[in-house]
Amino acid sequence: MSDQPQIPRWKSIVLAFLVVYPTLLLLTHMVAPQLAWLAPWLRDAVMVALMCTALSYFLPALTKVLGRWLYPKE
Repeated sequence: MSDQPQIPRWKSIVLAFLVVYPTLLLLTHMVAPQLAWLAPWLRDAVMVALMCTALSYFLPALTKVLGRWLYPKE
């Protein structure tokens, strides 16, 4: 197990929102129109794959940037 304390649930929600919302907007407005020729189920699968890939990079990066806020040294 990690020595760091668990992040409060509300901070986890804020962190997820700060990553998911802009990523979803970017994918919806810039990538989805380029995939309009695909069948809807395939387009959705590609979008989910791109979103998961983006989250795997952005979430740890933002966690590191916001580390002092997430894990205050009370």
